[in-house]
Amino acid sequence: MAYSQENFTEISTDSALKDKTSSLPLSLQKLSSERNISVSVDTTSYIIQPRIFFGFSTLNNYASPINALREDWSISKNFNNGYHTHDFMAIRGDELPLYLSNKTYAELMVSEAVFFVNSQNGLIDNLNVGAFVTKNFAKNIYLNLRYDRINQKGIYLNSRNLLSRLNAQIANWNDSTNWSYELSYVNVYDKIQHSGGVLSDTFLLYDQYQLREAIPVINSQAYSKVNGDEFNYKLRYRFDIKDQFKVALQGGVGYQEYINIFDDQSDHDSINLQYGSTYFNFTDSIESHYYQRIFPFQFLVDVKMSDRWNFFYRINYNNVLLRQNEVFKTSTFSSCNSIGINYKGLNNQEFSLNSHFKSQGQGNGYEYNFLYQINLSRSWVGQVELSHSSMIPAWIFNRFAVNRSLMRSTQLDNVLENELKVGFSSTAKNIPSIGLVFRQQRNLFFLNFDQNLVQESKAIRIFDINVVEDIRFHFIGLYNKLRFINYNPDPAGWSAWYTKHELYLGSKLFKSNIQSRLALVADFIAPRKINGFNPLLGMYYPIRNNTKIFGPITGLLLNVQIADLNATIELVNIDSFWNKKRPVITEYYPWYDFNLRIQLLWKFLN
Repeated sequence: MAYSQENFTEISTDSALKDKTSSLPLSLQKLSSERNISVSVDTTSYIIQPRIFFGFSTLNNYASPINALREDWSISKNFNNGYHTHDFMAIRGDELPLYLSNKTYAELMVSEAVFFVNSQNGLIDNLNVGAFVTKNFAKNIYLNLRYDRINQKGIYLNSRNLLSRLNAQIANWNDSTNWSYELSYVNVYDKIQHSGGVLSDTFLLYDQYQLREAIPVINSQAYSKVNGDEFNYKLRYRFDIKDQFKVALQGGVGYQEYINIFDDQSDHDSINLQYGSTYFNFTDSIESHYYQRIFPFQFLVDVKMSDRWNFFYRINYNNVLLRQNEVFKTSTFSSCNSIGINYKGLNNQEFSLNSHFKSQGQGNGYEYNFLYQINLSRSWVGQVELSHSSMIPAWIFNRFAVNRSLMRSTQLDNVLENELKVGFSSTAKNIPSIGLVFRQQRNLFFLNFDQNLVQESKAIRIFDINVVEDIRFHFIGLYNKLRFINYNPDPAGWSAWYTKHELYLGSKLFKSNIQSRLALVADFIAPRKINGFNPLLGMYYPIRNNTKIFGPITGLLLNVQIADLNATIELVNIDSFWNKKRPVITEYYPWYDFNLRIQLLWKFLN
């Protein structure tokens, strides 16, 4: 039996009712940060989810930057600057959902990788820890805590990655009262030391380098560091005009401070060649510091006209101070007005119309979006989404000042995009889930072969398909995953396809109290071009054409679910035993060698 928001927010914490409270099933709600809408959370799964970078362009490293330009073109609702190297770990306090629980609920995840070859680099530490806690107190006070940390040492010599983020939220929330509030804090600390890759593939043949994480590398002094803090406060007032006509007003203020540093103190004069010809004159070191301080303000009007109709209006305003290397200083602003209407009809049909109008500095952008979803039956769901947008390139707010010298003032036109998304999924046995994206873009910008920032005025057609299929017969199954992304034309070299296949045995023991899954895993990757990565700019660039298919990159996986404990043991990159020369998809960043990764994920309920 599920309990609604009204049910569990009125539960008393008096000792006389503790037994009754403990006997209730867990009821967990997720409250949207952008809207005053809560949805039930599936308590059979986990809130903490391991990061899966299937289909993403990365440096083959769990803590590596993604290709932000290829992976995400969405309009940011807040101030958006040009540094997106660490977006895969980024969180924003004013965009985090709030979890409301009738009981104290917690999750803990610990993951560690071990390499079985003698390392000349000393300690190998590939630890990933995640924690989540939600607790309710008297008078409808809720506390949320999140912590996430990645420690990586020894993948390459002199390569150290340390990433951590902490979030705390405390809120008063009760649908039966008019006033509610929320206070949140976010701290982010990321330090990624760029190894620069191996000097030469011939090093892979030397017996003394029994593991490629111990290979000498260039650029051992270079690293990127992001340090940020956010404080946000939201105050909400709700009043009812009629039984079904409810209006919620929400205002918020905050403070955000971020520092982005790139530093390369390498003694090798030639190392600066990897940053492009623009930086040849810097022979000893390269430093680039970027600082931003933001004072955000948010106002939201959310109107529930009936059980089916909902309307909202939201404005975000940001006063921003930017400073780069003491060379470029400015104060700018960003504002985004969002208007939307949502309708839920018969048979769980749903459609929504949303629009966003954004101003940032001297730039103006907009986005119109239409979404329609229908449950064709209990097990069949279809979705169609249309959008048209003119997006402000965040890179124009970077002046790329290096060593107190202004290297470039970027001038870019808005990126124009028309997009159609079609999705289909089913819970029926052996039926695949399919997602199709058809996109046309103008003014695509990227780093070219010479590592210069350029913009393509021609229209580029993009086709992106994602397919997931799980075929199972009794206890034997075959899980398949495909992503194919094609740019036509493809000046940036971002086209590629990826597949993942798992042949598995699944079983249930002791009246289904223990569930296990043993799988043989094989990955294939085929990029159209081999890319390089410029750590100073945090951007990828094309190097040469590629006709190879990389794979199978193989592994063996055992997953066991025992009550609230989920344990995974994975033998990764077994193919390194017969393929000594590891695949290189991003230049100078070879794929990992054989290792063992263990992950434990617990639930705790009080």
